Amino acid sequence: MRIDLHTHSAASDGTDTPGDLVRAAAAAGLDVVALTDHDAMSGWAEAGRAAEEVGITLVPGLEISTRLGHRGVHLLGYLPDPTYPPLVAALDRILAGRTERTPAIVAALRGHGIDITEDDVRREAGGSVAAGRPHVADALVRMGVARDRTQAFDDLLNPGRPGYANRYATPLEEMIGLVVAAGGVTVIAHPWGRSGRSVLDDAALARLKDLGLAGIEVDHQDHSPAERAECAASPATSTSPSPAAATTTGSARSTTTSACTRPTRSSTNGCCRWLPRRPPEVRVLDHDEIVRLYGPWLARTPQDAVDLMQGYDRPWWIAGGWAIEAYTGIARPHDDVDPSILRSDAQALREHLSGRLDVWQADSGTLRPLAPGEDLLSDECENLWLRPSGAQPWEYDVILMHATQTTWTFKRDARVSLPLAEILWERDGITYLRPEVQLLHKARAVRPKDQVDFEVCAPLLAPTARSWLQSSLELVDPGHRWLAALR
Repeated sequence: MRIDLHTHSAASDGTDTPGDLVRAAAAAGLDVVALTDHDAMSGWAEAGRAAEEVGITLVPGLEISTRLGHRGVHLLGYLPDPTYPPLVAALDRILAGRTERTPAIVAALRGHGIDITEDDVRREAGGSVAAGRPHVADALVRMGVARDRTQAFDDLLNPGRPGYANRYATPLEEMIGLVVAAGGVTVIAHPWGRSGRSVLDDAALARLKDLGLAGIEVDHQDHSPAERAECAASPATSTSPSPAAATTTGSARSTTTSACTRPTRSSTNGCCRWLPRRPPEVRVLDHDEIVRLYGPWLARTPQDAVDLMQGYDRPWWIAGGWAIEAYTGIARPHDDVDPSILRSDAQALREHLSGRLDVWQADSGTLRPLAPGEDLLSDECENLWLRPSGAQPWEYDVILMHATQTTWTFKRDARVSLPLAEILWERDGITYLRPEVQLLHKARAVRPKDQVDFEVCAPLLAPTARSWLQSSLELVDPGHRWLAALR
């Protein structure tokens, strides 16, 4: 079987239309071809019709611009849901960056004495969804400034050259999560070409594999024969024989991809052969590492949460540090704001937020986006993180409470239970979790800020509340250090 899993059409920087590319692939004797235009899925429909016409299997995909550390990394994504909102939003931002970059490149080249215009680049881009450096290179070739694309990049367009301009690219770790959440398979393109080895060593590949990376491209024109052999034998990947011979389709660059972790089974959907992979082993990250990889928090307040929840017709309240501050009246630092809902109402909340905020599942040190209609992945899921898109900070950390419409039960010990109404109180029109219940949750793993909250709040508790916290801790954790102060 002859397979080519890395091709570009005129929808990005190729020369053939998506349909003509597929027809050329069939004429070249291929059995399977993937269409992987840069940051775009617009050619899939046309390519699919052509694949049915000529009897070839099409794998819809794309090559996504990402960044790891100081280097750009291209990520091949196969078979993601093209309607998955977080992925669509991330690609829109990347394409906007490509569009905004072209004027900067043209200006830099003109400043270098080259009489190139944006119209020259647009003529080369043709039907592409966004003009990019390859189209600038083609314009330079047409003008006689460069012999071919390679020379244009080497002399003028690569980092450190006169016509280089930076642009936005999604963090690689985040984009792997988005493609996987959209049902796709991720493969790093030409990982050791273009100085990529400076950031994609074996340790980095092993870490990315833990985050959901399914494979790496081995057979690519940017890899020397020695690099191909090393790439295929990398200890960071579980290797399999190359599934294809090198091919070319049209005058666009076309290379062969060999995923070092091969999918475990195949199924078909129309003209497309779906190649799902074995789910990756999950690596648990701590909170600081998640924030480093996935972004910071925006300073929201309880009133912001009230505005967000306007029209939400299920029980909800503010928990966490803001609940402690509301009770004590003493200001304290806040990393975020923690609205809390019944865990059984998670889907209702997602419907309430639809079109406004993306919903991510935070579960015991792991984090991943939830596709529309997707159920929570784990019964142990305790938090939902919310933000408008991958380009913006997190806004809300929603705590999922183990409770019914009438009864709250402590998740660590079902012997601790109260009527739901008795764990809530109200101040200035905002409902909060009662402080003694919040302190019980904080007692599980006391951080410095939790100790401060206890020392400030405990002396202010009413006798009944103080007694309840004491008896609950004696039941759940008889040796807890707070008990001495409560007795």
